[in-house]
Amino acid sequence: MGHKGERGRDRRGNKTLFLVIGAAAAVGLVVGLLISGLIPGSPKGRYGETGKTLASVPSAEAAEIIAKFNCPCGRCQLTLTECHCDDPRGAVEVKGFIQARLDEGKPKDEVIRLVKEKYDHYKG
Repeated sequence: MGHKGERGRDRRGNKTLFLVIGAAAAVGLVVGLLISGLIPGSPKGRYGETGKTLASVPSAEAAEIIAKFNCPCGRCQLTLTECHCDDPRGAVEVKGFIQARLDEGKPKDEVIRLVKEKYDHYKG
């Protein structure tokens, strides 16, 4: 009878171990989703935070133009290069606007003029 009781305890111990591992994995998954920005309310996209994806990395030509502006969102005091905010009229929008105009074949000088007209915050 002593053997049966010991096996029963071992099985309960294994179940507890599996439950603890499963709970830790679930918490890790939720934290990972929060960090990646896939859950609403996560910090991705807030001003000054880097939640960049490969699609958000500007071309070298766009980066030159981006360096000439401050973020026009009105919530931060960052340069457009430093900021990654997703606010209306924020860094993500302006950087996308710049890249789109370059992709249309517009020259840098014209893109700078268009950004000045639409968003202002030119720093030179």
